[in-house]
Amino acid sequence: MSKPHAVRALEKQRASLRAEIARHETAAGRALESIAHIEATLTLLGEARRKGAPNGRKRRWLFGYGELGPLIREIEAGAGEPMPAYKVAAAIMERKGWPADDEQLERFVAGKVRNARRHFK
Repeated sequence: MSKPHAVRALEKQRASLRAEIARHETAAGRALESIAHIEATLTLLGEARRKGAPNGRKRRWLFGYGELGPLIREIEAGAGEPMPAYKVAAAIMERKGWPADDEQLERFVAGKVRNARRHFK
């Protein structure tokens, strides 16, 4: 007994969609591989941009609205106990990828931490 036309058409459509998904997965894999090669080449050439900390007037805008409080809570929850503001600032700088040796930035972030703590305690 032969299958109804509707069933054959649906099976054909399913196979077509599966093949299309496989093509897209292959293309995505090739694109990711290309990006990895480009990143490696940039690193070798020393042209990879280092994510630096903002400086000058931009330091006011280090954190987005409502970003700092949850970040402080998460860091302190991971530590299990309250931490001094400068240690929280160092942990934040590490997470953000900012240079750890920038003392001025660390003092600035520690001040932001102290101020944020006043608002959520």
